[in-house]
Amino acid sequence: MPRVLIVGPGAIGSIFALLFFRSGSEISVYHSSSSRLEQIKTEGLTLVLPDGSEETLNPEIFSAEKDYDLAVFTTKSYQLECALKALLGRLNANHYLFLQNGLKHVEIVSKYMHEREEVFFGVTTLGGYRESHTKTVVASIEGETLVAPFEEGTSLPGILKLPFIKFHPSYKSILWTKALINAAVNPLSAILEVQNGELLRPGNFRIVRKTVDEIVALTRLLSIELTTGDPLGLVTEVLQKTRSNRSSMLQDIENGRRTENDYISGYIVGLAGRLGVDIPANEALYNLVKIKEGVTDESSSGSCQ
Repeated sequence: MPRVLIVGPGAIGSIFALLFFRSGSEISVYHSSSSRLEQIKTEGLTLVLPDGSEETLNPEIFSAEKDYDLAVFTTKSYQLECALKALLGRLNANHYLFLQNGLKHVEIVSKYMHEREEVFFGVTTLGGYRESHTKTVVASIEGETLVAPFEEGTSLPGILKLPFIKFHPSYKSILWTKALINAAVNPLSAILEVQNGELLRPGNFRIVRKTVDEIVALTRLLSIELTTGDPLGLVTEVLQKTRSNRSSMLQDIENGRRTENDYISGYIVGLAGRLGVDIPANEALYNLVKIKEGVTDESSSGSCQ
């Protein structure tokens, strides 16, 4: 039986734990908090599915003495470096899958992971939210997950050849496309404190359009091919499909948590600045979220926990 380690058993981590479990894998979990692991060991991980039914997993706890076929990192982007520091040297895994939002995590992975052919990046439309430390309400269990290799030309290993995973040859394409969507939706929804569908209103949508246009121009300058020929149309589709959702960034603001603003808009704004490209809409949204968070720089905007 394949062994899969979930690093960061939050909402997304719990959903992927369920999917890999249903595919016949033995599931283990890692969290930086020993008390959180003890709670998971006692209570398991419960998922409330879209049809109202519940399913509880009873995963093993990470052991440095075990070998894993796959380690899936589902931590927040700002938690990733801490997780890698804590695990590398203790974790024996054949393959690594990183499912963070934004773009900055690629630099973090590059810093710590030297066997690039073992590394894969992914984006997903699966979603949910934590009702408690061990209970996740699943919004979508049938979304699309795209996975791409860090090392160009590498094929998917058997452990990732599953019905809920689709292969894509370019990690840059999938990460930049998802980052474009996140940058167009999350900051503005968090600033206005509205559901996604409110961004379709003409006044709000003008800001969405400007944000998208700026990022598209940047990707062209960088010769990055997005996964769609109609980026604004894709963002519009996402807003329509998730019109009643409150974005993860808005939920973080509402709950006093650190957002991934630095790893999404912050990375894009910083890169544009280094290239001498002016992207005023993205920069304004980034700075307004920082004000909303009550912080002015990344060092003060949270911890690894």
